[in-house]
Amino acid sequence: MYKKILFPIIGMSSVKTGMQCAIEIARLNDGHVEAICCRRVFEEPLPMASEDWDPVELENLLKSFEKEEKARVSAARKAFDEVVNAAGVPYIQHPTAGDGLSVSWEVVRGRPADEIVARAGASDLVVAGRKEEGVGPLTRSIAEVSLFVSGRPVFIAPQEPPGTIGKNIVVGWNRSAAAGRSVHAALPMLKTAETVRIVSVATNAKDGPAASAMQEYLALHGVTAALTEVDPDYRPVSEILLDEAKDAGADLLIMGAFSHSRLQELVLGGVTRDIFQKADIPVLMAN
Repeated sequence: MYKKILFPIIGMSSVKTGMQCAIEIARLNDGHVEAICCRRVFEEPLPMASEDWDPVELENLLKSFEKEEKARVSAARKAFDEVVNAAGVPYIQHPTAGDGLSVSWEVVRGRPADEIVARAGASDLVVAGRKEEGVGPLTRSIAEVSLFVSGRPVFIAPQEPPGTIGKNIVVGWNRSAAAGRSVHAALPMLKTAETVRIVSVATNAKDGPAASAMQEYLALHGVTAALTEVDPDYRPVSEILLDEAKDAGADLLIMGAFSHSRLQELVLGGVTRDIFQKADIPVLMAN
């Protein structure tokens, strides 16, 4: 059940789409969306690099940064309010079990990754925009930080608001533990989906349960899933998954994240990175 959904915000590019997705997911179980707008802190240049900095120039730089951050947070709140008011969802800062669907807003000051670590563990799901840049030196998006450090499943919102979420679902199955965690995390949506298709690409790279075993597992949860086994045919796995999702008319792709080491994934890319960059439908991942 998705009773508590965390929605971290840095930039403006995904506030509306991300919040719309978070609200629709929260509706499944009358849940709460906790939106945190991360107001970044000014980091002075390193001492060696700043020896020649004029104090006045540094002060002006700080003032300019603070002005930009204030404007960004204000614009994000405006976009947030537009979505919430249009959806008719009440604001409740500290919800209780009987409050039903609700949202809250908080501005936090500090490193976004630190805030995600501090809050995600007390959430069922993290919703992230695909283009939230600038979280840290080793990561390129809130989605990636959430997958690395939160320990929670992450729902990655598309660039444009989806018409539906979880009506027709494709599960990308590669026998990995991450894929299994993703399926488990997605059960609330899988149980209410109209169609579910498991797509297994025969790479033989993992030793976990076969796709047929996952099909049986879902059946025990009341989910009838079709099974498609695809030969790699020298195509990238990400291309196969996205093509199968398109053919199925899917409005959600479920898959495991970062099957290689973190360093490999960041340097070499991989299936997860390709999905980040190319998917035009929502994606639910767990690491």
